[in-house]
Amino acid sequence: MHFPLAPGASESRLWGDEKDRGKPAVQQGSRAVKRGDHNRPELLKDALKRQIGRLGIARKLACGRVLAGFSGLVGPQVAARAKPESLVQGVLTLVVPDAAWRQELTMQKVHLIERLNAAAGEKVIRDIFFVAVSRRKD
Repeated sequence: MHFPLAPGASESRLWGDEKDRGKPAVQQGSRAVKRGDHNRPELLKDALKRQIGRLGIARKLACGRVLAGFSGLVGPQVAARAKPESLVQGVLTLVVPDAAWRQELTMQKVHLIERLNAAAGEKVIRDIFFVAVSRRKD
């Protein structure tokens, strides 16, 4: 199928031949593109980074990475006894089985924060709050 060009338009201007390099950018979608560059494919990872930045959800995704990978990040012994309950305004709340584990993990708090933030790729956790939930044996 052939679509006729508007009067005075040329195909080289439409598709951005070499002679168009360096000319003013044309607005395409939500970003400016130099003439001739609009035919080049964009890597998916670059497009996703741009969209994530535009939507302002990068921090939420980093928090999600921490919560989703928690057990692998803290190790099997800690993961078996500490369960993430929430992550609000940089404070991670962990539920632990008793006061002894709360004390043990409080001593490891700085190390845990560093490890979790490293996995997130940015500082998303500024503090950890431990809640001891003792189960009564009747």
